[in-house]
Order: sequence, then structure tokens, then C-alpha cells
Amino acid sequence: MKKRAFAVFLVVVIGLSLAACGKGERVSETDISENEKVELEESQNALTTDIENENIVTQQEEDRDKAVQEWEFKTTASIEETVLLDENDIKITATGLKYTDDSVELELTIENHTDKDLSFVSGITGSNRNAVNGYMLPDSYGYWHIEVDAGKREDTSYSFDIDELLIYGITEIADIQMGFFVQDEEYDYTIYGPLQIKTSAAESHDYGTNTYQKIMSGGVLEKIGNCTINYYGEDELYDHNGVRIVSEALITNQYGEKVVLLEIVNDSSEIVYGTVTEISVNGLIVSDSEVTMGVDDSINPGTRRIKAWTLNEILRADFLEVFGISDVGEFSCLFTVNDEDYRESISQEEISFKISEEASLFDADGVEVYNENGIRIISKGLFEAYYEYSSDIEIVLLIENHSSEEIYIDVAGHSVFINGSMRDNMTVGQKVPSEKYAAVDVELDASGLDETGIHDIDDIKEAEIAFQIKDAEGNVIAQPLVSVDYQ
Repeated sequence: MKKRAFAVFLVVVIGLSLAACGKGERVSETDISENEKVELEESQNALTTDIENENIVTQQEEDRDKAVQEWEFKTTASIEETVLLDENDIKITATGLKYTDDSVELELTIENHTDKDLSFVSGITGSNRNAVNGYMLPDSYGYWHIEVDAGKREDTSYSFDIDELLIYGITEIADIQMGFFVQDEEYDYTIYGPLQIKTSAAESHDYGTNTYQKIMSGGVLEKIGNCTINYYGEDELYDHNGVRIVSEALITNQYGEKVVLLEIVNDSSEIVYGTVTEISVNGLIVSDSEVTMGVDDSINPGTRRIKAWTLNEILRADFLEVFGISDVGEFSCLFTVNDEDYRESISQEEISFKISEEASLFDADGVEVYNENGIRIISKGLFEAYYEYSSDIEIVLLIENHSSEEIYIDVAGHSVFINGSMRDNMTVGQKVPSEKYAAVDVELDASGLDETGIHDIDDIKEAEIAFQIKDAEGNVIAQPLVSVDYQ
């Protein structure tokens, strides 16, 4: 190994250096200056530390190799040629399984017997029906697309990444479920699936073992996924109409990012969609939208989905510092289950889990600019826009709702004045339930600020903002005019 070679090299160099002193004569302690003694001692300490670190790395590699061997992916499962779909003059046939060093290829033949050119897509947002061994695969797993002209057929394949499968504890493919989004030239489309095919391993496969929970509880994921499991629990956070949340976790991935994981099971007989809103980290609502988990998160009957968010997805990077959040101590959200057509909410409930008492706080300090009827607005200051290549400036505020009712707060139109001049802004309104806290930011357009001689944060002396506060029924209950002095 490179570290081993470097350590040996240090030994040789130090040995030669000592031998060279005195031109071959034995060197006594009195012949070495105090500085040389210090340098020698530091070199020896560095060598010892290097060897110790090397031993740690070697042990970690050995542990990982052992874990990988125990969870080695098997490449023996095969399939018989099977027609997955044969309707509306469309035929899709699974013809074989092929293995490479890092993937499994499901070979397919697509036949278009219609008089229109067709586009076939799988793994697309909103119609993702793909699963292996009962584990739904995320959209990011692999987008597949092929065009088939009218009256033609195409041979193709869909690829499953082995490393991704191992994250779910899948070491062989027992069955595959797939969905296809098929669209014609007039943009009319049909979603087919889930379409299932079983392999030769299905009969002997143990469907009763939750392989994901096994690698999580046993710490195997840390070794095969090069990550750290900061928290893992199997508390049932949600159980309504056959849909359950059966485990929750916080991990640090190989890039140093914190990731929240929820394991969602669909024991019902219908496809359902899970939606998350009112995401709260350490008691602070940081997202009221559905963008973090929306219509892409379908769950087939009898399957489970592992939903993951990085901390930066949940909480904007600049908010980490503004609100003093260094880690996820507590995670909560409003979890809603919708039907297959995404038209009706089947059930809804707030869920939460606590990771650390010490970390489950945020910085609520700031300048109070409004306090009436149990609703407070706290100024957290001015900040540069969090994304690259932007000179926009953000006014960050904390909303505290100590009233007895849920509220919705937003900036009234054409009501943001900076240094006395009205300025364009972009603000996302925020719902704040009773006894909750939420973050709101008013983003000021840099080009508009330039027109009034405001080129950086220090040029902003004061801001005046008119808010509109509504109740749960949409009635306006307050219209506070907030003034903030930045001098």
C-alpha cells in the first residue's frame, strides 16, 4: 500500500541520515544538538502516528471487505422470456437478464404495432412504478427512454446498478416491477404498470426478511455504503389505511452530508402517493411546499419506499448559520397519503422523531419588529443570496405563532420598500400552525437595487414590508406594516 511504502521510506531516510552524521563514526547524544534532538523526536512521533493511522485504515478496509463479501451480489438468477404487456397494439417482452461488473441488465423487446410513433419512458417523475424485491427505486436511480416508430420494434435494456441495490440489502434479484409511460406524437399518454416478472430466485427468496432494516440495524450500511449511521430507529410513526412508516434514520453520507431516511410501507391493494409538507428541523418549519416529496413518490401495493432528504434539501445552507442549526436533532413533518389519481387525501398525520436533546434547538434570537395577538415577527438580518452567481440580498425573518389558530403569512403585493424606494422581491408564503415557528425570507432583486445605488448589503439602511396574515379559511386577520432598521 502507498502509506506502507511511505512509512518504510521514512525509516530508510531517517536511518541513512543518522548513519551519515560523523562520516561513519558512531554518533553519541552529545554530538547531536538540541534542535536535532527535537527534530529527531518529531520525526519518530510522526512515523509512529503514520503507522497507527495506517493500521486503522487497514482494519477499516478489512472490515468493509468482509461486509461486502457477506453481502456479495449473486449473479445466478435468470428469467424465461415473458410478455409483460400486450394491449393497445403495444407489446413489451422481457427476454433475459445479463450481468456486468456493476449492473444487472433487464433485456427488453418493445413492439409498436400502432400507426403512430411512440415514446416509451420508465422511472419518470409521476409514473415511477419500478421496484426490485419489493423495494421501490427512486427516480434518480435511472431514467430510461426509447423512441419506437410506428410498426417497428426495438431491442433494448434497462439497467439496475448493483451498488444501489445493495443499499436496500438486495443481494439477488427475485422479482422486478416496472412501469412505462407511453406517449404518442399528440402528447396523449398512458401509464402501464406495475408489470412484474419473477426470476429463478423467486421461489427460494425469503420475502419475510426486511433486508433494508437488516443492513441498517447491523451497521452493514456503514461498511458497504461508506457512510455513518448517526441514528436508526424502528418506531412506527404512521399507520393508516394500510400505509405505515416503520423506520427512521439519520446518516452522514460519503460527502459529509446529513441525510434523513423514512421507510414507508404500502400494505394496501392500491398504488398510493406519499406527500410531505410542513417540514420542521429542530422545531423550525423550513419548508411548507411539497417539492421535497411529491408526485414522484408512488408506492406500489405490497412494496416499500425508502425516502431520503439531505439536510441541504430540507434546510437551505444559509439558514444553517442564520438559525444556528449544526445538526438534525429533531425531525417532523405533516405526512399525507393520496390515492392513485392524486386527487383525494386518504389520511394525514404529523410525524416526528427525536435524535438528540442537545441538538434539537435553533437560534430564535433577533430583533422583534411585530408582536400582536400571539404572533411575533423577528428580524434575523440581511444575507447574501445562498445560490451561486447571484447578487440578490435576502431579508430573513422568524415567524412565531403563539395564537390558538393556524395562520398563513405572506408579503402583500408591491409593498417592500428599501431605503424608502419600492423594490421587486420574491417571497414564498408560509403556513405556520399554532405554537410553531417558521422561517421566511424576502429576496431582493440585485438589478433593481442597483438602480437606486444599492450595490451591497451595507448600502441597505432600512426596510419596510407590509405583510398579510390569513387564518386557515383564508380570511385576512392582520396586515402588519413592519419596519426594520439596519443602521
